Amino acid sequence: MSIEETIESIVKSHVCLVRFGDGEIKFINHKDLLFQKYDRTLAAYLEKILLTDEAGLLVCVPDVFSKLDRYVDQTKVLWCNHIVSYHKTYRRFCYNRNFGNAFVSRPYIIHKNKMMAKDWFNSLKGIWHNRDVVIIEGDLTRMGVGNDLFSNAHSIERIICPSANAFDKFDDILCEAFKVAKEKMILVSLGPTAKAVVYELYKQGYQAIDIGHIDSEYEWYLSGVRKKTLIRGKHTADIKDDVDIGPCSDYEYQKQIRSVVC
Repeated sequence: MSIEETIESIVKSHVCLVRFGDGEIKFINHKDLLFQKYDRTLAAYLEKILLTDEAGLLVCVPDVFSKLDRYVDQTKVLWCNHIVSYHKTYRRFCYNRNFGNAFVSRPYIIHKNKMMAKDWFNSLKGIWHNRDVVIIEGDLTRMGVGNDLFSNAHSIERIICPSANAFDKFDDILCEAFKVAKEKMILVSLGPTAKAVVYELYKQGYQAIDIGHIDSEYEWYLSGVRKKTLIRGKHTADIKDDVDIGPCSDYEYQKQIRSVVC
């Protein structure tokens, strides 16, 4: 699927969405990630989800198996090397099926031609337009704080979780998530753990979206930068020097927090 088709499936068919990137594929292959140590149970979850082919759950993989020249050089090299290393995993799990586009949450920084970013972000905002939204995120993620990414949502609440090794608190996260009314949309940004959370919410009849690093992408888009740049006051995607982030005193953010899992 294209990015446009993936967004359309969410909006029109009300599917749940999970995205697999290079990190999840590495994790399946017993690799620790920057913010999530390897866990056999989580890896089994990821394998199960990647093999799930059900109408209500849109599983997404990166659009990197052709036309890599669409992407900036750093992205192109990363994915060329990744596919060489993990082609057996993709052949095992991603054979003879249609998938959504995992780059739905990467609409700006990786693309050479950035002219579509405005339209893609506007379409993404249609996902939560006038919806009551609950965001499940790491304690440093702070999606939408300081920008208008969710300004068209009817309401925003937040469940705050650990930024690192969130799967250690998986049961507690689900306990809080299941307290949410089912008519609300749930957006999850918790790395590999987000996939397992969305999957369990899907089975219980929620519409849940693994939204990933959309906030960092939006911040980069708004600032017009051409490469990944540190964002002050919140977690920045793919930046190793993302340290010494202080507490968030933003009044609206604090008011939106419905629970904290720690």
